[in-house]
Amino acid sequence: MDEHRPWRLNSNFWQLAVPLAFLLIVVFFFPSRTRFEFSTDEGMELMKAMLLEREYSLYSEIWSDQPPLFTHLLAGVIHFFGYKVGAARFLVVLLSCLLLWAAFHSMRLVWGSTTALIGVLLIFLLPKYLILSAAVMAGLPGLSLAICSLLALTLWHLRCKPIWLALSAIALSLSVLIKLITGFLAVIFVLGIVAGEYARYKGDLNWRKLLVPPALWSAVFAGFTLLGGLLLVGPANVPQLLETHLFAENVEGFRDNVALTINWHLKNVIPLLILALVGALFSLQAKRWLVLYPLAWMVAAYGLLYFHSPVWDHHQLLVTIPATILAASAVVEAAGLLLQIIRSHLRPNTNGLLRIAVLISLAATFFTFRYQEPISLLSPLPAISASDLELGPDKEAFLRKMIKFAPQTEWVVTDLPMYAFRAGLPVPPELAVFSLKRVETGNLDEVEVLAIVIQYLPEQVLIGRFEFPALEKYLAENYRLIEIKDKVKLYVRNDL
Repeated sequence: MDEHRPWRLNSNFWQLAVPLAFLLIVVFFFPSRTRFEFSTDEGMELMKAMLLEREYSLYSEIWSDQPPLFTHLLAGVIHFFGYKVGAARFLVVLLSCLLLWAAFHSMRLVWGSTTALIGVLLIFLLPKYLILSAAVMAGLPGLSLAICSLLALTLWHLRCKPIWLALSAIALSLSVLIKLITGFLAVIFVLGIVAGEYARYKGDLNWRKLLVPPALWSAVFAGFTLLGGLLLVGPANVPQLLETHLFAENVEGFRDNVALTINWHLKNVIPLLILALVGALFSLQAKRWLVLYPLAWMVAAYGLLYFHSPVWDHHQLLVTIPATILAASAVVEAAGLLLQIIRSHLRPNTNGLLRIAVLISLAATFFTFRYQEPISLLSPLPAISASDLELGPDKEAFLRKMIKFAPQTEWVVTDLPMYAFRAGLPVPPELAVFSLKRVETGNLDEVEVLAIVIQYLPEQVLIGRFEFPALEKYLAENYRLIEIKDKVKLYVRNDL
């Protein structure tokens, strides 16, 4: 027993060192605390959480087209820490650390610690990963729990204990309650469980042995998802979760915009995808059958997003994260090839050709990679405390005036909700999500916005993303314009 203890300590050290190192990098070298916002989605997520914390009901009062769990988590953060954007971002950073820990542990179980370290390094280098690790958006938190589900499933294949099946199902259920799109993994995981049982008992196969594990996983997943849906969403509100996403497929502006396709988002990571395919070949050749999970995940995610519109930045991680898991093993093989070249023992066989392909892909990855993330985003010197927000004169002028009128303000109508959140002011619950997708699909139009303004009589109105002529006419008659820059206009009610 004692002779194995150093290895265990070493293994535990690396499992904790990887997420801890990432946490330290983000906290000390990534100046996210000075960023006003990474995306308008941040303001919408925070506003939903603010209203939920103020005891407005999600879906029945607060309009939302996203599952509820992330909003509830943010509401908990707001309850304990107040209206602090930094606290909400730190929650996402912690969930990103969880993703890296789960990915490292999963890769270590299948390929070993060296491959696992390379894998998490590749994840860190992914375009947008660092930003999405700090942005208050639901995409990465949903992926984090999906990777945890994969880890638990890997442990079940290796240890055959039902508890790991249950934990895998629960983790993916929580993932779906954060981001619906990860639900496609349920089909892959169930098929993988069936295939694993078939391979294990093919000499002594019966229906009970084959079907009990997938039935257990499916029952736990369905039970937790349905229970969470009933408690946090309610059957009557399910259409609200689905309609805008389904209708967006038919919006011509989304469908015909090349920049909103998965191919556009993946164009700079093609070498990584080549590495992933080569890594999958190496793993299958070595009979590491668990590689089929990330391979099926990557291929299925790409297939779904290929026919989906619009595709945003966070969607690409559905493809690139499993790709890095596969690519890591290819990098290890490339390192082995370099050693062989140095020692002059290279042989022109199939493995040699695959490794040459890996080397070419690695060269393309590091020498033609267009994105300079994440290195360009990091500060050269550590910063323990955050400086003031880097607003710039325009943002500062709007925010300063909103805060000036805050004591007299009960409601703000805005399509830029980060301003309202930082000023500590709520928006009408019906307008918590004032998004491009909602407007383009016709779920929210000028008539409805004007009706809400007339109903709530907000003391402040800040409009900058959308043009509503009838609304501007009403505002010109009943409000005064106190700040304008380009398309952004701040109005206050005439009686203030």
